[in-house]
Amino acid sequence: MNSTPLYEEKQYYHWFVYGLCALPLLMIPIPYIISSTANRPIPAGATLPGVITSTVMLAIIALLMRQSVTVLPGEVVLSFGWVNTWRKRIDLSEVATLEAVQFSPVRDFGGWGIKRGRDGIWCYNVKGNTGVHLRGPKTNLIIGTQYPDALLAALKAAKGEEE
Repeated sequence: MNSTPLYEEKQYYHWFVYGLCALPLLMIPIPYIISSTANRPIPAGATLPGVITSTVMLAIIALLMRQSVTVLPGEVVLSFGWVNTWRKRIDLSEVATLEAVQFSPVRDFGGWGIKRGRDGIWCYNVKGNTGVHLRGPKTNLIIGTQYPDALLAALKAAKGEEE
């Protein structure tokens, strides 16, 4: 297949999510502050919880906190992470209908990320409340996007449908 993308979009979580992930970094200097005010030496391993928690949070950011959507002729590729840790290819020949949709990530899917709703629809979303719903015999999912009309047009072109 031709590997020239018809559409590409990279999405990131809202800035406050990254801020929450960085909060454990504040745990590291706390033992130093306490020991300097109390004139006592820092206990061995006192900074270890902050270092471990910060490392875990930075790993989560690197491995999961970015969504990429690439539309190629005949397929769409979804991936998550700065290093594309998770990847899913969807053959567009298995998709019967495409529709731009608006939804509530929290109410319909329990939040952002890779989620399955109560009605069995999978949603791949990191930001916002718009996307494109792909339906077929083996496919029932929503791809979250900031540009639903552009993604819909690209998917239709990749599938060989007329606008």
